[in-house]
Amino acid sequence: MDEIDELASFRPKLLRHAVNQLRDAHLTEDVVQDCLAAAITGLDMFNGGSTLETWVFSILANKIRNEYRSKICFTAKQSDLVWFMKITLNLFKGLIT
Repeated sequence: MDEIDELASFRPKLLRHAVNQLRDAHLTEDVVQDCLAAAITGLDMFNGGSTLETWVFSILANKIRNEYRSKICFTAKQSDLVWFMKITLNLFKGLIT
């Protein structure tokens, strides 16, 4: 079995792990796909210091962390927007009345 076939064999385990972390089937598919693409692209950087499976799971862990970070940033931006809209509406209400 070559390395790409071995990576593909990890997909069910990666999906199970990611869905437990993310709780979203569509997002899980995207994150696992990104993980496998990154692993295939970076195979030349795999130095054998761990098993291939451990290396791929570390890539998945980083992809999941990045997803959480992007959600936190998005949520913060949304709350800033809500705050700005409330202030703006209150200003306009003051000008109209």
